[in-house]
Amino acid sequence: MRIQPRDIKIPEDDPFSNDLLDRKKHVEVLTRLIDSIEGPCVLAIDAEWGFGKTTFLEMWHQSLRNQDYPVVSFNAWENDHVSDPLAAISNELTEELNKLTDEKIQASIIKLMKHAEPLARSALDLGSLLVPVIDVFNKAATPLWNAYKNNKDAVKTFKNTLNDLAKAVSESKEGQPVIIMIDELDRCRPSYAVELLEIAKHLFSVDHIVFILAINRSQLEHTIKSIYGSGFDAHGYLRRFIDFDYMLPTPDRHAFINKALETANLKRYEELSNHPKTFELYKTEHRMLLKFLGTSHISLREIQQAINRLGVVHSFLSNFQQGKATMMSAVFILRTIDMDLYHEFCYQDAKYDKVINDIFGGPNYNHIKDLDEGLLFEAAILSGYFDLKGSKDICDDVLAGKYMSEMNEDRSTKLCKWIKWILGKDLYILKEGKRRVPVRPVGFRESIELLDRLSN
Repeated sequence: MRIQPRDIKIPEDDPFSNDLLDRKKHVEVLTRLIDSIEGPCVLAIDAEWGFGKTTFLEMWHQSLRNQDYPVVSFNAWENDHVSDPLAAISNELTEELNKLTDEKIQASIIKLMKHAEPLARSALDLGSLLVPVIDVFNKAATPLWNAYKNNKDAVKTFKNTLNDLAKAVSESKEGQPVIIMIDELDRCRPSYAVELLEIAKHLFSVDHIVFILAINRSQLEHTIKSIYGSGFDAHGYLRRFIDFDYMLPTPDRHAFINKALETANLKRYEELSNHPKTFELYKTEHRMLLKFLGTSHISLREIQQAINRLGVVHSFLSNFQQGKATMMSAVFILRTIDMDLYHEFCYQDAKYDKVINDIFGGPNYNHIKDLDEGLLFEAAILSGYFDLKGSKDICDDVLAGKYMSEMNEDRSTKLCKWIKWILGKDLYILKEGKRRVPVRPVGFRESIELLDRLSN
């Protein structure tokens, strides 16, 4: 069991072999778009946080390399501790292009690095030479104008040199552009993110260079507003920098969740399915996780992190504790989808009907309420409440009480069935194929303690 989930493996010879979100067709479309572009371009790959933008870029990067495109990857978040993003990008670019042996390209690389240094220094000098407006026309302002002229000349020289380099590379690659991929831009500190945008548009805006930005556009707009103010037109500001937007589609969440459950070793209870009732309980529990975690308001990254934590907790359970696993999954679901409600229920004496009404009364889970998956969750919450209270007679007292009497007969019968199975009544498994062993659940209280001890 890994504490941190492994990155998706991207084999060099087949970058899409582990693609669970059908990314290949989008990569092919975007590659054709790049092939059709003659001039400079900034393309934004837009998707919400946790929707797999980084994996998409990595697969596309490997696919382009396999087609012999000159492509550079730059993780903005990993480099935002560097004070000068121009130096960082220039270094990544020249390191990649140094792999090309063409003499003309090598000469252009040397010139580019030579002209990048004074440009960066000039930009830094400008920051220290700013003077009050009242001094604009006096002699004290002279160094500012000199610095401005030097900076302007440095920009022109840098762009001319970069243009020559990009042209030489493109000619050596049968017209292919130099591609610079920037990931995690929206996670950077605001000033660094804006600087990178400025560099991409104003310094690297030359023929045969295509910038690809992986962003959550709405988050990046918030970042920009944090610098320029809440009333600033961040959407219009980004239009100045981005030539094309490409929205990644909403991924197949069930495929993603199934893979995450498998990676976290949460499918091991399938080995207990040699008893029909155990099999039904396992399958319904699995679908319960899919139904509750598969809603759109939970990001893929949050799902991955949550399932990883559940996997750690499950590692404490033995192979013959299916009832424990079911109770643990219900506690985990409540904790993941509504942390405040979880704390109210577990620590502040909120009643089970409040949990059930709050969860199923909203738009995200209302459609699950009368399904077996919803009834299993409800049964676990109901059983858990009386476990927290120390009651011993849940089936006899509760199911005959007011709560069950308010339901229709069919729903009441199904809920009763799931409560009995969670409690291990009439539920057995075969141990080593020899004798029947009753399955007993872990208490709700023990599930809470394990989750809170091992989660954050």
